[in-house]
Amino acid sequence: MAEKLTEEQISEFKEVFTMFEKDGDGTISGTDLGDAMRALYLHPTEGSVQEIVQEVETNHGGKVDFPEFIEILVKNMSDDDPEEELLEAFKILDPGGFGYINSSELRNALTTLGEKLTDDELDDMIKEGDANDDGRIDFEMLASLMTAR
Repeated sequence: MAEKLTEEQISEFKEVFTMFEKDGDGTISGTDLGDAMRALYLHPTEGSVQEIVQEVETNHGGKVDFPEFIEILVKNMSDDDPEEELLEAFKILDPGGFGYINSSELRNALTTLGEKLTDDELDDMIKEGDANDDGRIDFEMLASLMTAR
């Protein structure tokens, strides 16, 4: 799986690995794995971090070397579902848990968050996301549209 990585990715992984390599022995502790993954903008759940740490403790004596680190990262990168990540992000915009946002709130959120979309792109996204023309954009529909692009 590591053969799918670019030189730039491997270099970035090595840089983060080195930041967490405290003893100079070419390994990092299982307990640092979650922080190292987050430093690479991966967002493992606490449960998955605990599973990884437990595996590292059991199978690797509590430490992983760089090739094992890459293996763990690649496995967790491939587990990411962009649509699911968007739905998680949308929860911030939907504290009531309704599953939708009105078009003006979406437009405001996207422009406030610095999303680089033209007015036409925003209009198209809102139009596509508001399939029943009620002024509400369904998060599942919107996530599906955004990941299909």
